[in-house]
Amino acid sequence: MMRTESDILLEFEKERELSPELIEIIERTFDTKSELLPSRTLLDPYFKQLNVKNGSYLKSFYIREHYLKHCFVAYNHEFMKSLSILMKANGIESAVELCAGTGWLSHWMQKYGLDVKATDNKSWSKYKKSNNFLPLVKKQDAVKAVKANRKTKLFILSWPYMDEVATRIWKAMRPGQILLYIGEGHGGCTASDSFFRAVEGHEKYLLGITELDDNFLRFSGIHDRPQLYRKP
Repeated sequence: MMRTESDILLEFEKERELSPELIEIIERTFDTKSELLPSRTLLDPYFKQLNVKNGSYLKSFYIREHYLKHCFVAYNHEFMKSLSILMKANGIESAVELCAGTGWLSHWMQKYGLDVKATDNKSWSKYKKSNNFLPLVKKQDAVKAVKANRKTKLFILSWPYMDEVATRIWKAMRPGQILLYIGEGHGGCTASDSFFRAVEGHEKYLLGITELDDNFLRFSGIHDRPQLYRKP
């Protein structure tokens, strides 16, 4: 039996409806009063069912819509613990987040006992209009932030825009400094071709990066991941 337009619209609306439990989990992620992020145990059942094969790709889209009000990544307890272990295991005492957006990654890093500064030029209209920036985000151009933190061992760049900002950041970094890049790869919807050409061959393995990647949650159809690059 052929589905009518009404059937399709009804299916769309059904997929848009998120359970109260899931909404509570997402809201907890973006509540400054929360002390811990939701665990993989809570999030995995929702993320594992989100794939095209079982027809749940629309649900993934709508779940991601809720996260996008604040950031691009579904941060979780295990990911943040893995990041903490990675930094401590490699003698990284502090970090600077560039293009930090609303600042939720740095917020949670601080909650988990990590020393991090968040910077952003606050120019992106989506967040600028809603004034969603957390107080910890310092208004500063990314390249200027790199040059102002010459002794910093680790810079973090999550979901940079598809322009040359990631390339300019990489060029401004000093030899030996490390970039934790979170985003899609070459041809994806983050950074630029010139950035991926520049960092090619400079992937850096640090103790804990495998666990960090394992605990990174991805939305269906999105191919982002955490990667480390060391400036030669």
